[in-house]
Amino acid sequence: MTVAATHEALVAPFRQLLTRIHGAPQLHLESIHEQPRPHQGASGAAVRLYRVRWRSATGVQGEERLVSKNASLKERQVVRLLDAQDQALPPSLSPMPASPAPARALLIMQYARRRSLHLTLGDPNVPLTQQVAQSLARIHAANLDHCPDWLPRAADDPMGRLYLQATQEEWARCMADARFRSDYGHYDRPLRESLRRLLDLLAELEAEGSCCTLLNSDLHPDHIRLLGAQPVFIDWEQACYGPLYLDLVNYFTLETALL
Repeated sequence: MTVAATHEALVAPFRQLLTRIHGAPQLHLESIHEQPRPHQGASGAAVRLYRVRWRSATGVQGEERLVSKNASLKERQVVRLLDAQDQALPPSLSPMPASPAPARALLIMQYARRRSLHLTLGDPNVPLTQQVAQSLARIHAANLDHCPDWLPRAADDPMGRLYLQATQEEWARCMADARFRSDYGHYDRPLRESLRRLLDLLAELEAEGSCCTLLNSDLHPDHIRLLGAQPVFIDWEQACYGPLYLDLVNYFTLETALL
């Protein structure tokens, strides 16, 4: 087996995940090669991509791309929950660490490819849009009106959890520039009023409660990927509990949100 010393700790979990994916007991790994790193997300969690070659006891051979991530405890808990519900996630494995669980630990999953660029984002005439809507609705429905103790609520810190504070800080930085302020300063008041209305609406929806569920809350297009022909959702670092509408704004239009 061709495995660098730095990758020896991955042999057992990789074998376990590949056995699950291919249903092949007594599976042996022949090589593990790290690939150029994929794009690192804003969370800063270390993500690595590997090409793994394997062989079954019956002589069947194959190759799989697997991803490892130094994931937060919250993301590992979300992935375990959704995996138990058989939701639209890549097959994954997060070895249970010793108690108490560390803030970050290994999360391994099958690599899911990006959506083809020729597929228009959220186009109602593309079957993928319907598939994404159905898969996301299934996640929302299974977790409706139930917030685990470990899952933060968006309503507890909407400015921080929804990255609205970061937006405000960037706007303030831009407004400090005289030229920018001259060109765009007239938007300042309506933007602040819109933010206030949004926060008021979120508070009302949270209090009413009927549409609150587990949210990815960072469901931009790169976090909706394809495994075969089926959409799957990745990167649950920003997960929280709140109104389901918050998961729609980065992918769906007003028309396709009705799906």
